[in-house]
Amino acid sequence: MLRTLTFLTIFSFVLLQNNWAQNIPITFQSDNLTLNGTLTIPTGQGPFPAVILVHGSGPSDRDQTVTLSDGNSMCLYPQLFGKTIKNFKDIAEYLGNQGIAVLRYDKRTFTHGASLDEKTISTYDFANDIEAAIDFLKTRSEVNAECIVLAGHSQGSVLIPVAAMGRNDVAGLISLAGTVTPIDSILPEQFRDIYIQCANAPALGELVASQFYNQFQQKRQGTFPLDQQVEINVPGNPSNPVPFGYGLFWRDWIEMNDAVIDNYTSIGVPILIMQGENDFNVPPDNADKFEAGLPATRTTVLKYPGINHFLTTQNDPKVDSQLLADMADWIKNTKTSSVKNIATEKAATVVVKDSSILVNFDTANHGFTRFEMLDVNGKTISKGPIDRASAVEININLTPGQYFLSLTGKKHLTQPFVVVR
Repeated sequence: MLRTLTFLTIFSFVLLQNNWAQNIPITFQSDNLTLNGTLTIPTGQGPFPAVILVHGSGPSDRDQTVTLSDGNSMCLYPQLFGKTIKNFKDIAEYLGNQGIAVLRYDKRTFTHGASLDEKTISTYDFANDIEAAIDFLKTRSEVNAECIVLAGHSQGSVLIPVAAMGRNDVAGLISLAGTVTPIDSILPEQFRDIYIQCANAPALGELVASQFYNQFQQKRQGTFPLDQQVEINVPGNPSNPVPFGYGLFWRDWIEMNDAVIDNYTSIGVPILIMQGENDFNVPPDNADKFEAGLPATRTTVLKYPGINHFLTTQNDPKVDSQLLADMADWIKNTKTSSVKNIATEKAATVVVKDSSILVNFDTANHGFTRFEMLDVNGKTISKGPIDRASAVEININLTPGQYFLSLTGKKHLTQPFVVVR
């Protein structure tokens, strides 16, 4: 009887395993570098919508592994101290079991850090890696190339709209604990608050913060050399000065962060902002700043009480289950969200011809650069560039029914039209 029960248990486990998503080791090229990663493919019939996970700052692996073992971790996350967080792995496993493919990869500074020239590393290099990941995903038959979503955590939130610029193959953007506050303000504040909260040394915190502020101010004024390190002297530290990256890196990160609202807005796709309300690194009011600055018709802002910067609770190293469920639901609806959020402002007149659609813009200075035509289910039927002409003719023969014309550029509008034969 015991052997029968054991066999049934093992057999049930095998069945469960077969329902899990498959993790495939992959490599792809970015610039002259080979990046390693994991592609999570759901079971069932594809092609599947897909998400690319983009790291925060630092040389992260594909799982974004963090072991909370230093003194600051004991202070800030006492119930997580000594535990290891792999939040990208958690996200990939959950989404994979929800029918969503996920690509996560080791950051170039993780794999190639020893061979890279620190003086020339730029945040634009990381954006190039995201674009290479998009190009790789589009070669996979398991992936729906019309529904590739970028999800960036912390610094990655700033990178994803930059990577999406000039492309028409990104269906949505997800910001996870992302910043609107300038990075040259938020970083000194982090260090100041750590000294106050964890060392009861407010004067020392102000001293360290002021050194950051002074050097970042020089960077904004253009007087800080690009090939010079940002350095901080901490009283009593035998390793002084402590290096914090070169001027070029900080110039580019500051530039990207300053433009984050404009960059998200310019892409013209649905946006999801997810922010924990117990985030020490990124003040939760950054979600409010996103909400105030982004187009309301295509932006969803979700805030989570008790969730920290790692997207976990204060006592569980796994990513919060509600956050994961919300992310999966939003991604599944991404291709139809632009159809649901119909703009009240009309930008063009649609004329249905025998074998084409003529779009007459209300003004020649319309500012739109791309169009996308969708059916009532949100499926893309046609898409392409728009020049500065006052009209564009799309060669397509549509059957009778309702359709939607999505226009993107300096702003994003979606308006319905009906085909009657």
